[in-house]
Amino acid sequence: MLGKAKSWHAGLSKAGKILLWSATAAFGVVGISAASPGGPPETVAPTVQSTKAETKKPVVEVKTETQVADVAFDKTTKQDGNLEKGKTQLVTAGVVGVKTSTYNVTYTDGVETSRALVKEEVTTAPTSEVTAIGTYVAPAPRASNCDPNYTPCVPNVSYDLDCPDIGFSVRVIGSDPHRFDGDHDGYGCESY
Repeated sequence: MLGKAKSWHAGLSKAGKILLWSATAAFGVVGISAASPGGPPETVAPTVQSTKAETKKPVVEVKTETQVADVAFDKTTKQDGNLEKGKTQLVTAGVVGVKTSTYNVTYTDGVETSRALVKEEVTTAPTSEVTAIGTYVAPAPRASNCDPNYTPCVPNVSYDLDCPDIGFSVRVIGSDPHRFDGDHDGYGCESY
């Protein structure tokens, strides 16, 4: 067959050879078969191969994702007159809160390509921690030589005292063993 094509090619005019060359350059190899010597050849349609590589369209997905995070609690203090000065006591334990964030996440061929925050809210509020700080100062203990029934200090003696023995007015805060408060108004030796 190639021999027939060569002989047919040899019999082409210059214009025919140029046309054949142009067709070969444009479409690749053109299959030629000769139907009969000297007659017009039959041409076989050229096979056109695609030179473009087929491009795969990316797969894009958008998903909604939720994330939770801790919310720290505050710490506060308050003074407490019932608690001894210098001491502390936990009144309310702190509790961590929860914050929920919702995102629209875009995946291209299974790989995350973007993330957009849609909503963020504190779903569980934290509870503040409260600590009491003591401020109470106990009164100074009375001297052991003072009678606990009177203020200011009246000497604690085993014998009976009179107002001239002490020389000042007193307040009766207990019983009145020395009978300083004659009118029972809570004060004794009022003339001093």
